[in-house]
Amino acid sequence: MAGTIYQTNTPPIKAGSFTFYISLVSQTDTDLFQKSVTLATGDVKVSKDGGGLNNIASLPVEIAATGVLAVALTGTEMTANTVVVSFVDAADDEWQDALVEIRTVTDQQANIITAIWANATRTLSSFGTLVTDTAAAAWAYATRTLTATAASTTATVSGSNITIVRGDTLSATLTGLGALTGYTSLWFTVKDTTKKEDSESIIQIKLNTGGADDGLLYLNGATASDDSSGSITIDDDSTGDITIALDATSTSELNATKSLNYDVQALISGTVTTLTTATCTITADTTRAIA
Repeated sequence: MAGTIYQTNTPPIKAGSFTFYISLVSQTDTDLFQKSVTLATGDVKVSKDGGGLNNIASLPVEIAATGVLAVALTGTEMTANTVVVSFVDAADDEWQDALVEIRTVTDQQANIITAIWANATRTLSSFGTLVTDTAAAAWAYATRTLTATAASTTATVSGSNITIVRGDTLSATLTGLGALTGYTSLWFTVKDTTKKEDSESIIQIKLNTGGADDGLLYLNGATASDDSSGSITIDDDSTGDITIALDATSTSELNATKSLNYDVQALISGTVTTLTTATCTITADTTRAIA
């Protein structure tokens, strides 16, 4: 038996430190691995991409007296497409020669992360589709991002989903819905099923250009007693940034419910468009008396 050949199944990253394990065949008995291996400078050498052999930076370390050697390569020794590690017993009296070939791979995850954070735009957004081409394309993707204002709890909006805490003032900012220039009306509607009429909405708030017949229209399937307790404010009509508000008195009348449906619709130049749709969750408050 002339020696052993080892090839790792763990992807070795180019220019990253890497450790593999090997046992060397005994010269005395070629059916056995050598235990209590003697290694000296010059016994183990490294070649990168067909270059000359150079002594390894650190000789392998045997695990107890098992004959299993841990071979640790540095990032410098791994900076190559193909790394060859040669084992030759200079004293030629203990173990047989061996050769290990390592083919490195590029750390694509690190490259993607670096590319994303190197891009000029740092705004985090929710993607409507999977973007795989470039980091720049991902950050530039036109989305309907939902964010929460500083005055509201951080859980108000998460991705495309809105959470309303019963008894708390709701102030949720939705951004990037699309141009609203020339709008006539906007609606924010929450229902437990899309089959119900608008008059049966759990929440429906409307905004009109003229300011008439808007505000909170319906609450818990009935006409709202105070339309001024809810509102839609356009923060930027060119990009479609709006803020939806509902006062604590109104939210205190809601029942804790999961997986409600909501959408935002706009009437612009006679055309009705659904700007975004997702789920709305109403969570129960613990403290009910605030006086």
